Amino acid sequence: MINNLTYEQVLEISKSIKEQVDIVSDLIKDLGVQELYDFVSTVEGYTKYLETTVKLNQDADQAIKDITK
Repeated sequence: MINNLTYEQVLEISKSIKEQVDIVSDLIKDLGVQELYDFVSTVEGYTKYLETTVKLNQDADQAIKDITK
């Protein structure tokens, strides 16, 4: 768990955000609004951060489990 969310919930949130990023990216691709493009890129980076955080926490959980055996 991360705070009060399960890993699955965090991954679902990340997936949902990524879907919205894809939609917004399609909408702004021809507008030439660099600041908005930068923001969308940052949000997409956050989805990758969430996925990496889940993976690291799962690995840590497994390591702790192995150590306690």
